[in-house]
Amino acid sequence: FKPFSNGEITVPKKMKGILPDLVEKAAAEVNLQVEFVRRPWKRCIDELKGNKVDGIFVAIYLLEREVWGRFPLDEEGKPQREYRLWTANYALFHHEMEPDPWDGYRFSNARRPFGAPRGYVAAKLLKEQGYPHTVKYLPLEGLRKTQAGLLGGYVIEEQVGRNLMRQHSLNVLQASSKVFLKSDWYLPFSHEFYERNPKLVKDFWRALKKYRDEELANPINF
Repeated sequence: FKPFSNGEITVPKKMKGILPDLVEKAAAEVNLQVEFVRRPWKRCIDELKGNKVDGIFVAIYLLEREVWGRFPLDEEGKPQREYRLWTANYALFHHEMEPDPWDGYRFSNARRPFGAPRGYVAAKLLKEQGYPHTVKYLPLEGLRKTQAGLLGGYVIEEQVGRNLMRQHSLNVLQASSKVFLKSDWYLPFSHEFYERNPKLVKDFWRALKKYRDEELANPINF
């Protein structure tokens, strides 16, 4: 989603977005040829697991995700933050005429379900915490349902949510004052690709760090 990735069905040849541009720069530095394809998130995971694609982004690290992807890990098996693709803040968007339902620790006013995209860590957290929730709405539809009063709120990366609000005139929504989830985004590779190209993958992650740091050193206008 914009502003991180442009295009809806395919990735455009120009003006791809912040993250595809970073991936392209890092790949060029290590002579890795890249082809971008768009897939729903669950299909991304399935195709990585089945070695139909070599890498996917963006993915938040969880221990159980090591089954289907190779993340940059240190000798103790912990994710190496310096090789992250980006750091994201996930916000709960709610109707501005209603009290903020998220205080940074728990929900109040949970009479209606809260939404998050299927397969996202945010949806996993909603389920684990026992709050009424739904994963059947993609971000735009989830925000529209929130504006219509059918959801108590919808969790999505904050800049993605704000961009959708601007694009689709969702003028009565606002983000909670407290961040719902702050997480690092990674680009994991398939186990098969990593086993064949361990040095290439590590060189790519190092190049990714360099270009991400350069991007963050410049003002970003979302």
